[in-house]
Parts: sequence; structure tokens; C-alpha cells
Amino acid sequence: MRLAMYVLAALLLAKAGAQAKPDLTFGTSPGWPYQVVPEASNAFPLAGPVPIPSTLTGNAGTTYVYGLLRNQGDAPSVIASAGYLLDGAAFSTGSIPAIAPATDEGTLHALLNIPGGRHTLGMALDSGGAVDESNETNNRLAAQWVWTPFQLSPDGFLSRTAPPSAGGSGDIPSGSPWPNCDGLRTPVFAETGDNGFWGGMAVMPSSGTDVDVFFDTLSSGAQSGFDSPVVRSHDGVNKVDFVIRDVDSLSGLGGRTGAWDVGVTAAAGAGAYDAHVTSSIWSPVRQGVVGPFTIGPHELLDLREFFFDKGSFPIYLQNVSGGADLGVSLFLRDDATGFYRKQNPYGGYQADSLGDGGSEILRNVSLPNGSYFLLVIWKAHPSDVLKTAQYIIRLGSAAVAVGEPGRAPALRLSAAYPNPASRSTALQFELGAAGRVDLGIFDVSGRRVATLASGTLPAGAHAARWDGRDMSGSAVPGGLYFARLQSGGRSEVKKITLVR
Repeated sequence: MRLAMYVLAALLLAKAGAQAKPDLTFGTSPGWPYQVVPEASNAFPLAGPVPIPSTLTGNAGTTYVYGLLRNQGDAPSVIASAGYLLDGAAFSTGSIPAIAPATDEGTLHALLNIPGGRHTLGMALDSGGAVDESNETNNRLAAQWVWTPFQLSPDGFLSRTAPPSAGGSGDIPSGSPWPNCDGLRTPVFAETGDNGFWGGMAVMPSSGTDVDVFFDTLSSGAQSGFDSPVVRSHDGVNKVDFVIRDVDSLSGLGGRTGAWDVGVTAAAGAGAYDAHVTSSIWSPVRQGVVGPFTIGPHELLDLREFFFDKGSFPIYLQNVSGGADLGVSLFLRDDATGFYRKQNPYGGYQADSLGDGGSEILRNVSLPNGSYFLLVIWKAHPSDVLKTAQYIIRLGSAAVAVGEPGRAPALRLSAAYPNPASRSTALQFELGAAGRVDLGIFDVSGRRVATLASGTLPAGAHAARWDGRDMSGSAVPGGLYFARLQSGGRSEVKKITLVR
């Protein structure tokens, strides 16, 4: 009987030995804040502990990843592969050592060019599936960290690779992680003379995708930042998004001036995006015509600030050339936070209905008397990013659109801008009806110096530019000149001072 018991025990032990397997997971050694830790140095011993990093530099090849691994099975493991995860997706592949049963081991891997912003960084052990483990469900682990954002230059623009989505949250053991994001940082928004009282940031997705954008206070350290959005814009696939800061607001976060961190997240699809940061330009015109202005390739926004002191009026955005689809939004300094987004223009005053090359009008704009307001002119779709658009803005009675009978002036020539001019100056004119037009430049003796427009033109708004040269192409001397517009038996004259 006793012999049979010994035989049975031996058989059971042999069976258990035959079924012994490794179980790769993450360690429990004291002092490690997390089992997967990014660092800016590879100088820490693999035995650890590896501390929480103070700073992680984004957009550079300076991030190392330490992992605290454990074999909690009853058989040794072999050398295996490890997948390094960024925002839930495989980012790089390395190897992990053979680990004895019930033993912790450290490992080290270098990752290159992790973008700035908030990201979920993790590991997937035995990513190649070569190890037969007793538990195959405990091989992934991740945590969120913050890398320093990419610094934008004043009025700067750039193209970026696809921003992250919410991937990887399932690999974080507890808590509710903030969304992953690509991180940018604006230059300091500050007033310069009459300009710069507003600052804006826009992002444009690649075709078929959607990216959102938000402002946040400045990140500080590897665990703080991109987690408290102040304002967020989200407007769908193939649409630009933008957020605006009223720099002059004494209320809200940040006071009067400052830089802001910008988070960009993937809302639909995965594709590169364009970004553009800019500040406002003050226009002293209260009624009339301003421009022409130009939005060049990769530029997504123009910010134009105005003051208006009366009742109700229209605003007309005339798309002069370039074929881009331009939209216009109006914002009023009426929010105590000082932050605005594309989806909430003041009074709903926003227009983008006429497509490529079309002009837009905001009708019956009603503002409190004595209001400073901002017009945001924006490119609408991914196909507009590389286009150059030229436009003028008409305020008040000058904003009557072409085709509104009985309201447009019979003939109107606006003052040249700039004036005085050192090289060239622009003129806008308006015809109440189609007809023959002559727009010429004359010197003080009445001699024609140049012809800017001659022939039959349709009713509506037109623009011309004088480059300070005569009809032979030679630069004329500085002095006083006159622009004269003639049409339908009427004429208007404006002075131009040329400075050499």
C-alpha cells in the first residue's frame, strides 16, 4: 500500500513537471513607480529602481524605456521579443532576457522621436508569441507620460504626422486616462502697438480624416500637461478647426499675455495634418474697404480686428483671387474666459456657403455700440491648404454684395493702401453697373503715368495695384500722384504719395 502511494506521488510530480510553464508579466520590486518607465538617460541600473523622470523631450531621439519584468511561472522563460507600444500601437521591437521562475529582471530599450504631447507608452511581452505561457493575458502594460511640445514660431505653420487617437487606454491598469495628443506650443501672444490683441491656432486634417484642437495651460514635467483643455474645437471630417485667445482679456487663465500648449487629437481616420498659429492685425477702418490681404500656402487663418460704433451693418468678404474656399467668422470680446472656438461665433455670424473662389457675406450684424470685434478668415478644407487666396473686406454700406439692385453705389474709388507708399499700393473700386472703365495714375501736371484698368467690367467690386512704375516699366520719382477712375460719365479721384 505504501509503495503504491509513493508511485502515485511520483507520477503526479512527473505530470506537474511536464506541465510547468513560464508566465511573463511585470515585476513587483519595491521602489519602481511604474513597471514601464521612460527616461531621458540610459544610466540607470537595470536592477532599478528607475524613478519618475523629471522631463521627457519630445520630437528627439532621447527617450529610453526601462521595463521591470517578472517570470511568475514555474519554469524558466527563454529570450523573447517585446513590442513597445505608443498610444496602443506597435512602435518598436526589442528583446527581453531569459528569466528564471519567480524572478524579476530589468530591461532597457531606446525609442526615437516620440512626438511632444501626452502619450500612452507601454510594452507587450512575448509579442512574437514564441513562449508557451501558463497565462497569456497579462503581457501588456502601459502608463501615460508627457513629452515637451514642439515650439511654433510667430505666425508659424508646419505639417505634422498623424496625431494619436485614444488608443492604449485598455493597457492602463486603473484610472481614466486623458486623451493622447500631439503637442505644440504657441509663441507668446502679446500686444504690439495696435496689433496682437487676439491669437489663434488652426489645424487642417488630411483628406478623409478629422483632427481636433485644444488650448491648455503650459505642461510642466513628465506627468503634468495636456490634461485640462480650456477650449476645444471639433468640426468633422475634411474641415478646419481653430481656437482663439483674447489676449487683452484680464479674466480667464494666463492673464493678458502668454504662450499656450496646443493638443491635437485624431477624431476620425489616421492622417497627417497642417497647423498654423497667428495673431491679429488691427484695421482702423470703421466703414469702407480694407485689403487686399493674402493667405499663402500652409497658412490657414487671418485675424483682423475692427472697431464699430453703430447699430446693424453687413460685412462682405470678397474672394478676389486664388480659388480657395474661404470662410469668415465674427467674435466679440464678450466671454469672461477669453477663449473662443470655431463652433461658437458671436451671434452665429459665420459664413462658408459659396465654395471655391466664392465670396461670403454676414448680413445684419448687430453689435453693442463701441465694440471691438474680430473677423477670422479661414481656409475651409484640405484641398485649400496649398492655395494662395487674396481677399478684401467691406464693412457697412460698402459691404453690399453684387446683385443687390438699387443699393450699390454708382461709382466708388477707395483710398489707396498703403498711402504713403514706398513700392506699391492697392486700390479698390466698385461699379453699380457694368460698363467701360478707365483707372489711371496721373502726375501733378496731369500727365498720364500708368493705366491700371481699361475696358468693360461687370458690376461689383474690383481691385488693382500700382507698382510705382510708368507705362514703360521705369520707376517714377517720389512725389504726389492721382488715381482717377472714370465710368458712365462719372469720375472719382484719390491722392497717392509715393516715397522713394
